[in-house]
Amino acid sequence: MKKYSIQSVWIGPSGCGKTHILSAAEKDSFIKSKIQPTIGIDSYTFDTELQGQKAMMRTWDMSGQPRYRSVCSTFMRQAYIIVICFDLSVKDSFEDWNDWYKWAVKYCPDDALFFMLGCQTKEYVEMEAPQAAYEANQLNMDFYHVKCDNLESIRFFMNNIILKSMEKNIQSDNLEITEVSYRSCPCM
Repeated sequence: MKKYSIQSVWIGPSGCGKTHILSAAEKDSFIKSKIQPTIGIDSYTFDTELQGQKAMMRTWDMSGQPRYRSVCSTFMRQAYIIVICFDLSVKDSFEDWNDWYKWAVKYCPDDALFFMLGCQTKEYVEMEAPQAAYEANQLNMDFYHVKCDNLESIRFFMNNIILKSMEKNIQSDNLEITEVSYRSCPCM
C-alpha cells in the first residue's frame, strides 16, 4: 500500500511553540533540554495511520525572524498545508497573524489548506481562543488550540490536518519518502 504524503509549512513569530510541537510530534515525546530558536528553516516528519492508510507529513518549520522569509518562500511553493501559529500565552504573538497569512498566500499553491494554531506554551493564557477562532473563520481556516506540553493534543492536531488534506485529495507528488519510525496515534 502506498503511503499518503503531504508537505506542510509552519509559520509564525519566534518563540510561539512551533519547534516544540513539531519536535514532540516527530519523536512522540518531549525534549528535556531547552529548544533553541529555529534559524532559517528546519524539517520534521510525522508518521501515522489514518482510516487504515499510512500517512506521512513532512513539515518545514520556518524561523519567525523576518530576515529569513526570502529563503523560506521557496518551501512555500511546494506546501499544501500552511499552519499559522501564535502563542496563546503571549497576546502580542497574535497581532501579526494576518501579515503571516498574506505573505503565505503570495507563495503557496492555490489549493493549499490553511490552519490557525494557538499554541499554549504556559499554564495561563493572555489571548482568548474565541477571538482567534473568529479571525480564522473569516478566512475559511480551521482554528485549533494545542497545549505544547500535551502529546495527545499535539497528535490530535497533526492527525486532523492530515485527514483534512486526505479529504480534499491533496498530495505532494514529488516528495521523497524515507522510511522512518512508524507510530500509530490512538487518539482519533
